[in-house]
Amino acid sequence: MIQLSATSLNSESGSTLISTEAAFVSVMGKDQSGRIRCGDSRETRRTWYVTREGPSSTDYQQQISNIENILRMEVEKLRTEAHRWDSEMDEMRRELEQLRKRESKMDDIRRQMLQMSTFMTQFQTSQRFVASAPLRVPEDDHVDTDAEGDDYDDDD
Repeated sequence: MIQLSATSLNSESGSTLISTEAAFVSVMGKDQSGRIRCGDSRETRRTWYVTREGPSSTDYQQQISNIENILRMEVEKLRTEAHRWDSEMDEMRRELEQLRKRESKMDDIRRQMLQMSTFMTQFQTSQRFVASAPLRVPEDDHVDTDAEGDDYDDDD
């Protein structure tokens, strides 16, 4: 331990020897339990004296930069995927619209076929009725069944 000599103003002898620790304590005050004099309130002996073997602040900055780059790439990938999904959704909407138009046309064709079927049924029913009814001869027309009514001569 180093010893210092200090002159005492009250003493008649010229100097007294004191240790550096005592001189420091006399100037700075006593240590508080677990704290470092002249250090920050968060400083302890462990944080003050232990060598920092962990990563430096530049290493942390590099790690943060790497993480930011990874996140940027992932965000870009997700944006690309979202655009692709939007394109697929647009294509599906177009296909759905085409299918709806096709369904509408099919409904029109079904209605036309139903009308045609109804017409054909009515036509067939009317044909059966005409075929089953006897032929009607108008009364005002006289049909001559004997030979007198012929205008040509049979005797020749």
